[in-house]
Amino acid sequence: MAATNLKVELELNAPNLAANFRLDDSTYGILDDPNVVLGGFVYVDVTSYVQTVSIQRGKSRLLDRYEAGTATVTFNNSTRAFDPKYAASPFFGAIYPRLNIRISINDVKAFVGVVQDWNIDYDPAGPSFVSAYCSDRFTNLTQAILPNDYQALEYSGERVNNILSLPEVNWPIGDRDVDTGNSVLQEDLIPENTDALSYLQLVESSEQGQLFINKNGLLVFHQRSYAPSFTTTFADDGTGIAYSEISVVYGTELLYNRVEANILGDAKVIVSDTASEDVYGISTLNLTDLILEYNADVESLADYLLSIYKNPEYRFEKLVVALHKLSEANQNAVLALELSDIVYVKFTPSKLPPAIEEYSTIIKIDHEIGIAEHFVTLSLGSTGQTPFVLDDVALGVLDVGTLIY
Repeated sequence: MAATNLKVELELNAPNLAANFRLDDSTYGILDDPNVVLGGFVYVDVTSYVQTVSIQRGKSRLLDRYEAGTATVTFNNSTRAFDPKYAASPFFGAIYPRLNIRISINDVKAFVGVVQDWNIDYDPAGPSFVSAYCSDRFTNLTQAILPNDYQALEYSGERVNNILSLPEVNWPIGDRDVDTGNSVLQEDLIPENTDALSYLQLVESSEQGQLFINKNGLLVFHQRSYAPSFTTTFADDGTGIAYSEISVVYGTELLYNRVEANILGDAKVIVSDTASEDVYGISTLNLTDLILEYNADVESLADYLLSIYKNPEYRFEKLVVALHKLSEANQNAVLALELSDIVYVKFTPSKLPPAIEEYSTIIKIDHEIGIAEHFVTLSLGSTGQTPFVLDDVALGVLDVGTLIY
């Protein structure tokens, strides 16, 4: 077992810090001192004040859109270090909303985002604590209103890049991981008062890809044929990384035996599976006003989704890992995981063989970090929307991957 190494950094305005360079000062005038900064915004390590950290990134169901990642960091404020009104604070004049924050564990990024609010709790009879409520950069996209302009005929990844490059969005090239896309999107007039996130999620739905902010703060757009490599095995028999809790679901939460889809301004395509409808009743998945160029793509999309969701699914729903109880190597294997990665899970209910063994897609990653404990919860989905990859150890297995349309 090895304690995890947490690091929390705030990007603060150096001229407002006590540690900025001062000519001829015996403490802050020393050249090349890593604890002294010359100016501008710099990341400052505030880990020594941290009490707890909570991180949530991902989505609740495979068919949902990814939500903005969030984090809450609670600091000990007994010295009033995070009190913006306290002139003796080492951070006086540098603590305010919209500061950038990054959280690392074992030198691996777990969250990069922005502090939206500071909540200060004072107890007249005891210590003070400050909570920083943070979100990832999806929030920036909701605040960027797009121009009422036409977009050209192009692949979905090109559309994503063009939207990100608009002056209203101004998303840095180096902060993107965007696939080309499999679908051609129609010429489209962006409606008035449309925010960037809403439009990019329409592109995501039309492509049936994945759009999220990764743990390093990059905007990721995976095309639907994106095939992640198998990474990690979790097991309760010593053949993989140990977990402390696991849950399995078998139900109709993701059962859709009728799919209705249409291109913006065009008629609906409706496909259904009568055998499933007879057994489970009709459950409809609606995909409306897609911005695809070709009707054949809409028909293929509807058939594809029906083939995946027409029957109830049996899957692992989530597993919890006590990270602080793992070896450093296994800790780093867990910390390396990202949304949309594939993991292999083995579980023997009540220790009665045979074990249940399934490949699963990571759809949500949560961290709960205290003074002495660190738990990671992985929410999982089936690999139904993951394409078949010839000779791949996980996705090249018959009846596991999907022959993507």
